[in-house]
Amino acid sequence: FLASPGLLPNRPITTPLLLAAQGPKGRAVAKEIADGLVALGSPGQGFDPCLVSINGTVLDPGETATSPRVQAAVAPLLGTIYHSTLARDPEAVKRLPNGQAWLESVMQVPEPIRHLAVNRGHNWDISNGHDALIDTSAAEQMTFTGTPDALRARLAKLEAEGATGVIFGTSGADVERELHAFARLVDLRPR
Repeated sequence: FLASPGLLPNRPITTPLLLAAQGPKGRAVAKEIADGLVALGSPGQGFDPCLVSINGTVLDPGETATSPRVQAAVAPLLGTIYHSTLARDPEAVKRLPNGQAWLESVMQVPEPIRHLAVNRGHNWDISNGHDALIDTSAAEQMTFTGTPDALRARLAKLEAEGATGVIFGTSGADVERELHAFARLVDLRPR
């Protein structure tokens, strides 16, 4: 792309490559070829930057993991755990909250289209007929969900373990609310 002098940065542009790599092998490869890490769950030691992907909701005063607003926000996130567990080990789904009922519902769908039925609404809503069975009572343990104080403590722990930042994801019908609540939690302000 050609532009008048001074309008674009000089070429080549140096862009850091962050690799989303998990497990010992993935993180070893990231150390070799990447400029940083995107981690799921726990941060990787020795990476800078090390961004940890977190998904959940900030509880309002008086809310619990089973409050209607919280259920609407976190059930789709929890659904992704059920979906990925089903893909890896269907028997393991039974160990998730209400997993037996969820698995029985899914197994009623003919096998050739089961994956389509399971992933309808993936990470967005629970309209697939199965995810409505998800029990959100363990959302505070399974997602980044909790009171502001609890979530600040979890962020401090991630930082102490090597995280240099987070990638916050959410779902549900009121994403704007979720983003504003997280921004307040971490004291983000417009520039």
